[in-house]
Amino acid sequence: MSIAIGDNFELMHPEDDGFIVDDVLVRGGYSIVRTIAERDSIPPSARKEGMIVYVQTPKLEYKLVDGIANTNWV
Repeated sequence: MSIAIGDNFELMHPEDDGFIVDDVLVRGGYSIVRTIAERDSIPPSARKEGMIVYVQTPKLEYKLVDGIANTNWV
């Protein structure tokens, strides 16, 4: 999930979209990935029990319960 920059900030590069945090840079929380393979490739250092990941194909949400291994997605 990203945080929008307010109007009083100047973007550093023309290609900036106005967001300062991307969900891939935050441990745990809510993330969005394209496939189950991408979900399973989230590194352990970026996982936290209770985090939720939305997988675009097959359009489902998964939560880490009782651990952070790939077998803990429910």
